[in-house]
Amino acid sequence: MNYESPNPYWPNQPQSWTYEFAPRAAKGIAEAIDKVLKELQTKVLNGIQTNIYDSVNDLITKMYEDVVERNRFLQIRTELIWWKEACYSVSLNQSYKNQQRGVLQVAIAFDYASFIPEIYPTSVDYFLKETYKNITADEDKNLKLSEIFKMIEQCRNQLKTIFIEPDALLGRISLLDFIVGLVWEKFTTKQFQKFVGISDNSEITLVEFTIWLFHDLQTLKILAGNTRES
Repeated sequence: MNYESPNPYWPNQPQSWTYEFAPRAAKGIAEAIDKVLKELQTKVLNGIQTNIYDSVNDLITKMYEDVVERNRFLQIRTELIWWKEACYSVSLNQSYKNQQRGVLQVAIAFDYASFIPEIYPTSVDYFLKETYKNITADEDKNLKLSEIFKMIEQCRNQLKTIFIEPDALLGRISLLDFIVGLVWEKFTTKQFQKFVGISDNSEITLVEFTIWLFHDLQTLKILAGNTRES
């Protein structure tokens, strides 16, 4: 509508009204189109700016997260190298050297799990295996689980400094749960098959036993994290 310059003639004067209508209508239509185009242009520009801002913000956030993640893994790598070279147990506050069998395997698994995040690559197991071999000169031979449990029973007092006394455990449990219960005299070796579902006559090397404990400790961390989230 062209309100600034209205048609001076009424429609009942068709010849004069039509003559004056065309230029006035054209101007009004042009102004309306210009207004719509300007509004559309503003919306498009605002949309482009918003998209650019969101994209840049997402990129910066991802870059920051990548840097934090790289720094975290660099710190873990540094700690692991120190741990391997020092042969020092944080949980025992002593060197791993000359520790009794039973204590040694539990302490290595416990300390290693304190360094490693919940999700980890397969190479982590190989690093643990190599570190274990660097710490101890034990022969890589199979032992019955009952023999390993006997070693642990003989070191109960020392291992109680690592594990807190557990509540009563019912149903099927993990190797880690059984070891903690064994340390605190909640279970006996003969109950292993009943609670874990594996015969205590099964054979395994001490390094394999250590890795098994480490896996259970990692699983425990994941379960604890899921419990907090829920």
